[in-house]
Amino acid sequence: MKTSDFSVSTPSQDRIGYARVSSVGQKLDSQIDALKKAGCGRILSDKMTGSRMERPGWDRLMEYARAGDTLVVTELSRMTRSLLNLLETAKSA
Repeated sequence: MKTSDFSVSTPSQDRIGYARVSSVGQKLDSQIDALKKAGCGRILSDKMTGSRMERPGWDRLMEYARAGDTLVVTELSRMTRSLLNLLETAKSA
């Protein structure tokens, strides 16, 4: 097997992580650790309920993300609270 026959996954800027907890008392540590292990070169986060439409970390992520980037979350519920919100987000991206 030649070296060119396989690739090695390394953290890169095209994998963007997003972490969120619902309250200030909760910790983001386990989500951030998982996102780093998943190879996220940039991680944005919020400490607020997902039902709020305005989340500063999420808004920065949406401004930063480029075509071809991959969004990584530890659970779908960290990104959105409803199927309708998920569809709206996908449509606007």
